[in-house]
Amino acid sequence: MAVNGTGVSQNAEFALTQGSTWATAATLTGAKKIKAESLGPLTPQQDMVQDQSIGYPMPKFVFPGRKNVELNFSCKLQWSGAFWIPVFQLIGTDIGSVATGTYTHYADVANTINQRFFTAICEIATTSAQFYEWPSVKPTGMEISIGGDGFAQLTMNGIANDLLIGSDAANDGTDMDNCSYTDEDGLVTLSHARVNMNAYDGGDFDSSGDGNDRIYPNGISIKFSRPYERDFRANRTTSNSKLYQTDEPRANGIHSDILLTLDFNETDVRTYFEDFQDQAIKKAEILFYLDADNQIKFQFPHLVPLQPSYEIGGVGRIPTTLVFQACAVTSAPTGMSGITEPFRLTVVNQNDSTTYHDGGAIT
Repeated sequence: MAVNGTGVSQNAEFALTQGSTWATAATLTGAKKIKAESLGPLTPQQDMVQDQSIGYPMPKFVFPGRKNVELNFSCKLQWSGAFWIPVFQLIGTDIGSVATGTYTHYADVANTINQRFFTAICEIATTSAQFYEWPSVKPTGMEISIGGDGFAQLTMNGIANDLLIGSDAANDGTDMDNCSYTDEDGLVTLSHARVNMNAYDGGDFDSSGDGNDRIYPNGISIKFSRPYERDFRANRTTSNSKLYQTDEPRANGIHSDILLTLDFNETDVRTYFEDFQDQAIKKAEILFYLDADNQIKFQFPHLVPLQPSYEIGGVGRIPTTLVFQACAVTSAPTGMSGITEPFRLTVVNQNDSTTYHDGGAIT
């Protein structure tokens, strides 16, 4: 890594790996670097509490309090890469299979994701290397969106137990050097996408994806978040290692923020507005396809139409935005056998079957 003393972001590297024990950093190794475009915050967010005792006309003591540490990053979506680790952790698990070197991973939305978290580290090269380590990060939300420049973008959010800076970090430059990128190119674009949608009780989407079921949005957004909260408990240890830190976050509430949004540059039919009026339930499949060895597929068995956006703003085309709430369903629809959770993600790439999970049970 170049060292020029400027501290600019071009001299920063970011990597992550699966964690095994909350609040204990896992060692980075393997193809775990991420070509992140944004990352932070790089400072621990810690409550500072003033002594409010009477008799002091001005602050005399300030005490450190809870650490409310987050980690958020965004990157261009690729067919393979370590960013899939928090994605699969957030959804639930990774069930992998292999056929002649190509691995198929899929995950259905799980009720909880206990024991699913990762370790992340950022190295910034200035006159001397700076290290920022998040020992344990619980993924709490993601958005995969595409449109505009035509490249798919992934945004991930998480709650961390702590942010360790410099020599406090367990990983260092040697560990970062032991990491590599899975894929140097291979970006996912809108031209790779095929979108099919029909009625919940409609037929299967045929293998070509053509016909009346195919639609042509110019923008796609898949948003999923979990209602996970920081959990500060009596957890002091002999070494004080967990003082002021959150325990592994737990869910608190219903997973309601599971949204599929489709944008269209123009409106040529009023079908979807009638669907909203009639509350017609849909199912959909979104496939990004490069070749037989590189695929990303989202399947939504039960989509409830929410308020569409449709208005005349001038003499040009009339754009449309359709929003659907993804819901669980009792009986899987035709063509989606076994899929009853709000969505299933299937990824086909060259990463081995244990890349995105540690093999343990979700409890």
